[in-house]
Amino acid sequence: MILRQPVTIHSYTKIITIQYQCLSKPDLTPIGDLEILREWVNGEEGIIRNFLSYSRLLIETFEFIPIGLNIFFDLMFLYYRTKLLNPELVKITFEEFIYNKPFIDLKPILVIMNDFEFKELSKPVKDRVYEKTKITGRDIPSLYVENKYEEIENYVKAEAEEVIKLIREVYRVLNGLKPARAMKPG
Repeated sequence: MILRQPVTIHSYTKIITIQYQCLSKPDLTPIGDLEILREWVNGEEGIIRNFLSYSRLLIETFEFIPIGLNIFFDLMFLYYRTKLLNPELVKITFEEFIYNKPFIDLKPILVIMNDFEFKELSKPVKDRVYEKTKITGRDIPSLYVENKYEEIENYVKAEAEEVIKLIREVYRVLNGLKPARAMKPG
């Protein structure tokens, strides 16, 4: 999707957590603990600053490669919230950010693995998270308003764990294709 018009991000929407975890090569095993930056601890601008300081996503260099399910949306939202809250943190255009920075969105890969069907694409992940927490993503705004931060954190941890399992499974499947790719034509 090419975005040529500025995206309007309303002031009543905000980022309440940013979470990330390093994964090792070659098997994508998690390294260390899941890092959760919490808006209710440091404010939205504070967690954005902390994350951008670590990831360096909105400047010209990169060492951090975001991987996730529907990560394009998350990155777009992060970019425009940052631009709204603290424009001096944004050192590149949105186009430079999306086209020149590596990121891996599992959504198109899952569409292929799901017989090119978009319906219920992330249902297995959502179901496993619900089994662990009895919370859905739709519950998060209410939990936030009710100051039930521990429940939000439990959901974030369960979701991250399931997405990492998915990342590892996709990697295993795609890595299995290496011999076919290495074959010479003819």
